[in-house]
Amino acid sequence: MKILFVADGRSPIALNWIRHFAGQGDEVYLASTFACNVDFPLKRLEITPVAFSSVKKAGDKPGGSSRTLGLRTVLRQWLGPLTIFRSARKLRALIREIKPDIIHALRVPYEGMLTAAALR
Repeated sequence: MKILFVADGRSPIALNWIRHFAGQGDEVYLASTFACNVDFPLKRLEITPVAFSSVKKAGDKPGGSSRTLGLRTVLRQWLGPLTIFRSARKLRALIREIKPDIIHALRVPYEGMLTAAALR
């Protein structure tokens, strides 16, 4: 079976789900919303950033202040959905190419929203 996971490829929970199905012999694909390294075989890994997940915070100090983190979170929550439509085109092309039997999005914001937009 061809399974496409749309998930944050850094998430241990998502990786456990994906690893399980890859280990069962399914043809597993991952469209990750964050750059990641996967330590098990996938048919394909595609990075599909949303909500500024590809923006590096090179100048930020580790931890940062709660005010800075709060502002960043507010901006991501309000402006992040605007990034979905461009990423949806990339995901839509991947879906058309691989023709998965199942698409499973782990988390509603933003992976579920991205998948819903790609399937329109």
